[in-house]
Amino acid sequence: MTISAPSLIVFGDRDPLYPISIAFDLYQAIPNASLWVVPNAGHGPVFGSHAARFVETAVSFLSGRL
Repeated sequence: MTISAPSLIVFGDRDPLYPISIAFDLYQAIPNASLWVVPNAGHGPVFGSHAARFVETAVSFLSGRL
């Protein structure tokens, strides 16, 4: 199976559960992917203090501006 839809990969650069290399592997493996590495964020960087920025980034991605 191949992912053919544009994909937004969001990853915290300080995730204690998964190494950042996974984000780069996904980015390279998925055609039409965009990668946002959230600075100073852990696991689940779309919540908490990074939530507003995630909404901005997701809307830009979904609008085709990313």
